[in-house]
Amino acid sequence: MKYTHTLEKSLDIVSERGKQYGDVSFGMEKAAKIASQFLNRHVTPYEVCIIMMSIKASRIANNESHHDSWVDMLAYASFASSFVSEDVDIVNMANKLKTVQKQT
Repeated sequence: MKYTHTLEKSLDIVSERGKQYGDVSFGMEKAAKIASQFLNRHVTPYEVCIIMMSIKASRIANNESHHDSWVDMLAYASFASSFVSEDVDIVNMANKLKTVQKQT
């Protein structure tokens, strides 16, 4: 499978989930606050993303051919990058990739 398919599918899922659940930043902030209560320490949205990536990595270790786990891991990595660098705009990057793909 081409890597661009994984990127495109991840973008599609992120867009779909955004319509259902709202902005990912809000969701990760909320998850971080909930996790902070459970753990009795401050948890950041970035840490939530890393934990979710760890879950996906665990699933990939059990079944590396399950494509959805790779797609989800890519999405969580993109979310994590947005919490460490506000300059990263994964949606614009993915849309640019789609444009380049159509040109080739």
